[in-house]
Amino acid sequence: MKGMQPFALVTGATGAVGPALVAELLQHGYRVRVLSRHQPASSIFSDSVEFITGDVCDRETVRAAMSDVQQVFHLAALLHITNPSPKLRAEYERVNVGATQIVAEEAARAGVQQLIYFSTVKVYGVNSAQPITEDHSVNPQTEYAITKLAGERAALDHMATTVLRLSPIYGAHLRGSWRYLLMGIQRGLFLPVGDLKNVRSLTYVEDAARAALLVAQHSESIRQVYNLVAHDAVSMAMIFDAIYDAFGKHRPRITLPKAIIQPGATLIEMGLGLIGKRSPLTSENLAQLTQSETYSGAKLRELGFQPQVSLEEGWQRTIKVMLAKTGRNYR
Repeated sequence: MKGMQPFALVTGATGAVGPALVAELLQHGYRVRVLSRHQPASSIFSDSVEFITGDVCDRETVRAAMSDVQQVFHLAALLHITNPSPKLRAEYERVNVGATQIVAEEAARAGVQQLIYFSTVKVYGVNSAQPITEDHSVNPQTEYAITKLAGERAALDHMATTVLRLSPIYGAHLRGSWRYLLMGIQRGLFLPVGDLKNVRSLTYVEDAARAALLVAQHSESIRQVYNLVAHDAVSMAMIFDAIYDAFGKHRPRITLPKAIIQPGATLIEMGLGLIGKRSPLTSENLAQLTQSETYSGAKLRELGFQPQVSLEEGWQRTIKVMLAKTGRNYR
């Protein structure tokens, strides 16, 4: 009815983007329901958020969660893991494809107006210093990217869907290789690798949430695919300067040559892998530090997206939260 608050369902709300998205929706007058496998900590969300505990792969649970909802923000996914086992590959298919199809089918059945599906720029499968647009061919290289692309197609086939292909996200709930990088810098156990001239795309988590709300407010975004990118191409030198400054440190002027580090990193990774341990510097991490990987956010900006958090401010906020969690003083 006219004048009623819009009602949104958010799956995967306890991940890297979810808390910021829920906060953004509440700030703009939405009622919010969260579908999560576990009851989240009370400190993460406002008391006004409605929780449903259950598996997004369970059709009956998803059906119940759709009641009265106008828009669904589908973030729930099994994230990237290097060299997944055959059992884990099946789980990728179950969660990233099967659950997405269930969500899309049940959203359509319930009369939901729009599904916003969170995908990844990794579906392109290329590394480029020239920002890649949405018209580029797709060639996913990992189980994560393969199943996220299949999830895009499942959503678009069954529901009025907007696809957001996220560039790497940083913020309070930082995970994966970026988190390991910050820990190494914090402890003084890291030196930059390569000439730092390579460029990468990054998006601060609150800007990602703003972009998701933007497409939800524009009906012309339905059945469109957008790269969600705040900073299309920033050099590793700029990224490191922002990170070190947020820690109150100066970036080392000495860098480690990739040609020297690569063989050692590969041997350490293989050796630790044999005893079931994870190397702090993998070949994949090294590639992230030294390769260029950029994506164009021009299409989303044409819709009206304007990032509000600078690279420097984003890392300051990220590291402030990180230091607070570890009991360290900021700056």
